[in-house]
Amino acid sequence: MITLTDTAINAVNRFITGSDKPAANLRIEVTDGGCSGLQYGLKLDEQTSSEDTVIDCGKVNVIVDDESLPMLDGMTIDFL
Repeated sequence: MITLTDTAINAVNRFITGSDKPAANLRIEVTDGGCSGLQYGLKLDEQTSSEDTVIDCGKVNVIVDDESLPMLDGMTIDFL
């Protein structure tokens, strides 16, 4: 399970409100960074696919693809 702190939820909501396109979801993905190891990406996203898991984090839905989900399990995301 992935959780967002209240600070992170408020920050994502500010980004959604300020976005040119209304995107109600935060997509989190993990990609291979080669020699640098894993890279974590965050972006606002309007679309989901059948290969995505949608996690309800209160005011924000988090979308994670099936390949990234095991690497993010148990993660708490905060915003500084």
